[in-house]
Amino acid sequence: MKNLHNILGLLYVTMTFAMYAQSKDESSDLLDSLQAQGHEYFMTYKDDSLKLIINQIKETTVDQNTSKYRAKSNEWLAELNVNEDTSVYYPIINQAIQEYSVLGDINAALMSKWKKGRKKQYLGDHEGAIFYYRNLLVEIENAKGELTSQQYCHLNTISLKRISTNYEQLGLLKNALDYAQLAEQEASNCDNVKARLHAFQIISVIIAKILEEQPNNILYQEKAIRYFNDMLSLSKSSEEPVFEAIALLNSAIFYKNRNNYSQAKDRCSQAFLIPHVKKENDPRLTSHIYLTTAEVFQKEGNKDSSSVYVEKMRIVATKAKSIEHDAWSNLNYGKWLLKEGRTKEAIFELKKIEFLTPNNKENIRLSHKSLSEAYKHNKNYEDAFYFITSFHQLTDSLQNYKNQRQIAMLINESDLANQEKKIAELKAVSARQNQIKYLMIAGLIILITSVIAIIFFFRQKVLKTEQIRNNIQQRLFRSQMNPHFIFNMLGSIQTFLLDKGSSEKAAQYLSKFAKLMRQILTQSQCDMITLEEEIETLENYLILQKMRYNGTFNYDIKVDIKDHPSDIEVPPMILQPILENAIEHGRIHAMEGGNVKLVIRESANNLLVSVIDNGVGRKATKIPVLHKESMALNIIKDRLEYLGKTLERNLSLTFSDAHHRGTQVEITLPLMN
Repeated sequence: MKNLHNILGLLYVTMTFAMYAQSKDESSDLLDSLQAQGHEYFMTYKDDSLKLIINQIKETTVDQNTSKYRAKSNEWLAELNVNEDTSVYYPIINQAIQEYSVLGDINAALMSKWKKGRKKQYLGDHEGAIFYYRNLLVEIENAKGELTSQQYCHLNTISLKRISTNYEQLGLLKNALDYAQLAEQEASNCDNVKARLHAFQIISVIIAKILEEQPNNILYQEKAIRYFNDMLSLSKSSEEPVFEAIALLNSAIFYKNRNNYSQAKDRCSQAFLIPHVKKENDPRLTSHIYLTTAEVFQKEGNKDSSSVYVEKMRIVATKAKSIEHDAWSNLNYGKWLLKEGRTKEAIFELKKIEFLTPNNKENIRLSHKSLSEAYKHNKNYEDAFYFITSFHQLTDSLQNYKNQRQIAMLINESDLANQEKKIAELKAVSARQNQIKYLMIAGLIILITSVIAIIFFFRQKVLKTEQIRNNIQQRLFRSQMNPHFIFNMLGSIQTFLLDKGSSEKAAQYLSKFAKLMRQILTQSQCDMITLEEEIETLENYLILQKMRYNGTFNYDIKVDIKDHPSDIEVPPMILQPILENAIEHGRIHAMEGGNVKLVIRESANNLLVSVIDNGVGRKATKIPVLHKESMALNIIKDRLEYLGKTLERNLSLTFSDAHHRGTQVEITLPLMN
């Protein structure tokens, strides 16, 4: 079939250029026809006949009227060579960008630049891709006046999505989620349904990864369900069956992982009813749905049904004609066989992974973990030890690599922030330019308005002097708080390493500590952060402390407010020292059934926060809280005092004995949306 299309392509080119030689006056029409034929080949086969068509177009386009065809040909050639070495790809795409720029087709030039950035992502240069796309956003903003509203919106959307996926690959999931949500908002502004659905799909993947790290995080569980439902509703209303099936599959996996098997089976059943899935138009998607169904039945103990669906998964997976998907199929089939106790068959399937995808360390890592379990089940402890050792080595290698990439990314965060500032400045300039067109009509009004604005400015400057002074004082307090917090956490790491002596646990602890430090350092630059971010930071801190004390105490976080936590702002680093006080001075870690509870509720215009522990109480502690308070508590009181003055509110921090035993701390914070 491919040879036939090559021959047809050659005949088509020969006939077309014979006609072109006879009548050069019709060159544009002929080139239009030739490019249309080339586009058909490009969208289907991408074979040698297409390359011949492209080269013939390039040789024919010698004047300004037909140079657009030459630019398009270079763009296609670059796409055909996207998997080639950069020395082949970049010169071709750069030539296309230059030709589009000369022609004044700014949208096509920017799209080619976008494709150039995608090459960085294919090469695994995720930091480089992020910086590239951030710079591209600046270029798009700068070219706003030369683009239609739809072109501007589309370019912004696809660039934001690429930034999100690169952050995801680096493991910076919070950043990835922020940019995916921005992409969804931008697509909504364009009224681009497909782009919105793509963004929803990216968001779902990111939230699923966050829940792997924080399975009990209620906020992200609620977010996951909300986005699944939004994606499902939008895909149904817009008649996009692929995305409807993806939304059902993602929600089925979500419910399966939380042992809600009835909901998981219901979502899979709905997915099977979609014609796109029934006809197996997308073998990858259909095989994923079969696998999820098989896993649900296996967890329920229904072996017969599970066997039926896993066999269907294997049959459909082969239709994808992809080595990577074959490896995925073998890996999951091997895991399934292992759970069924069919260890010899499992070993046979799992050993294929390394031969199918020798360069995919993640696939090999997961297969080695399962192989270790299989050999251990067969009492072949030598091979079991070999594969579990390999699993841990690959895990450490991948984690170290990811950590290095994250550190490199964080070091350059200031550059990214500068780019954000530049984009904001460009948007502000663009807005002012649009306003000037109307303001020039009424010059006299501008003059009067300017005088009034100057008077108002100086008046406001006098009125806000005290507020500025208070804000500076707040920053000073936060700068005092950060060294205090870092000192305490470094002491925790030292204790953990000395007491535990376990390199694996220490590495895990250090990784989580690095994540917490990143949150603290980021938030310390803000006057206010969202309540959602504060809760996430506090939960990460409590997890670290629980690891340090081998889980000897429990914690509970309860939020009882009308608005979503992401819509409410609070000052950072207020609550963490209170929790630290409860754990360290309350000594809940050293007693049986130790517990600390954080309750956040609203009253009038305030947030009422309670920290209740069942520790030794204020009288028993060696450092009486009310008489010789720690530096952290003194700083918190001062911060609340200055914040209260600024907002003209009564904010407070009080201590009392808990109902049964321990200490109860009550904090009043402003309720700010």
